[in-house]
Amino acid sequence: MKVHSLLQLHTIPERVADSPELQRESGMFHTRYKAEIRLFSHIQYGSVEGLLREIQELGDVFVGMMSTRELRQAQYAAVSAVTLATRYAIQGGLSEEKAYRFSDETIRAVDEAKTAEEILSVCGQKILLLTEMVAQEKQKLRQPPHIRACMRYIQEHLHEKITASDAAKACGLSADYLSRLFKEETGLTLAKYIQSRRLDYARQLLLDGVDVQTICDKCGIRSQSHFISLFKGEYGMTPGEFCRFYR
Repeated sequence: MKVHSLLQLHTIPERVADSPELQRESGMFHTRYKAEIRLFSHIQYGSVEGLLREIQELGDVFVGMMSTRELRQAQYAAVSAVTLATRYAIQGGLSEEKAYRFSDETIRAVDEAKTAEEILSVCGQKILLLTEMVAQEKQKLRQPPHIRACMRYIQEHLHEKITASDAAKACGLSADYLSRLFKEETGLTLAKYIQSRRLDYARQLLLDGVDVQTICDKCGIRSQSHFISLFKGEYGMTPGEFCRFYR
């Protein structure tokens, strides 16, 4: 879903911001703090559905004039939103290292954007991904220690070939027992979980503009054709279609 299509960003002119009377006449007020809390709290809770619903209900966001240049204004607004989103994600349980890395990567993408619309698109999709990251982190915390250790090993070795024996050794279990335990606790086989994590990482890299061959290397996928087939099976669209829709 194109988040920026659900939300309109408006800049309050200085003459309006300086005049309560003009604010009332124009209906242009800074978006209220309570609305901001409702919106960003969904990131803290890891609720993508709630975040999208709140964005749709909010509809219009009004910010003060931080720059007279449209592109710079959009950049400043995006950086402010990313900074807030990062703080709420940490409060939701995402590690500081992951949250700050997300913030750095997103701000770089905002800096490289050429238009205000592109900035809003990048920012919106990244914040959705951040919310999903929080949800995944919350899910991990509900898992037994051995499963969390297995998930951590997989995440740290996505660029390599991962076998059940490798993961089991890292967890101090036998491969058969880990495979059975993992399926019982998550509902997924180890192979399916590994594939889903590779593709989720690949999706993030696509949004960052990384080329397909580099993505295959970083995600431990043997060929571009295999990657395209896996991606379409998981998300119902090819990587190229995904980029055209979301970027």
